[in-house]
Amino acid sequence: EAKGRLIRLPKGASARPTADRIKEARFNIIAPVTGKSFLDIYAGSGSVGLEAISRGAARAVFIERDRKLASALEASLEELDFIGRGEVLCADMAKAIRTLATAEKSFDIVFADPPYGRGYLQDAIDVVGDTSILSSGGAFILQHSTRDTDWQSGSFEIIDQRRYGDTAVSFMKYKG
Repeated sequence: EAKGRLIRLPKGASARPTADRIKEARFNIIAPVTGKSFLDIYAGSGSVGLEAISRGAARAVFIERDRKLASALEASLEELDFIGRGEVLCADMAKAIRTLATAEKSFDIVFADPPYGRGYLQDAIDVVGDTSILSSGGAFILQHSTRDTDWQSGSFEIIDQRRYGDTAVSFMKYKG
């Protein structure tokens, strides 16, 4: 729906947008997203969640702690005419997820792309696993560095994993 349109990223932002080839491959694996709900954790520029909306996701919620990135993401939602289909939560990841879970919100697809090498990967796995944020039968997708090897899948089983240079994408579902 928004193919070829640029998204905002504030000057000096530390976010690393996902390479187009990785984004395309990931959506080919989880396709279709039409009508589904999407949670983008550590959203940064929001490129992945925006892509989900562009591909027909019913709604996307973006969690981004950095106020400048969150503001730029809100501007991107407006410029792409995705207001009403996207919501930005400028908050700590764990707090935002627990707030959503308390409000009984759940998502068909939860995507997390935490900063590499800082231990946030395990935090995301633990918080998502400890809440009801992922719908029954939903997909949990983690994008991480291939060097991030000190993590456990917890409540999830890895059903597929792909490597793209230094980037790995792990596709997970609840065990059982």
